[in-house]
Amino acid sequence: MRAADSNCLGLVEAEVEIRIMRLAGIAGVLAAIGLAGEFTFFGLSGFSQGAFNDPGSALSFLREHGTLVRVAVLFGVSGVCG
Repeated sequence: MRAADSNCLGLVEAEVEIRIMRLAGIAGVLAAIGLAGEFTFFGLSGFSQGAFNDPGSALSFLREHGTLVRVAVLFGVSGVCG
């Protein structure tokens, strides 16, 4: 193998490594956005574990604030599946 061929292989490996790092960075940013969205919408909904211990109060809570909880769950699912 010539020195020029060896140098080209090194450049290709470096480019692949840069692309992988860029994709990992994008994935990290998207995960952070998903977590922030999930936290924000759960907070806005007024979700508390005490409300969900009693099925009757859980159903009334979901009737009143169900949309915000659903949006929060969608952010969570997109973070897991994305």
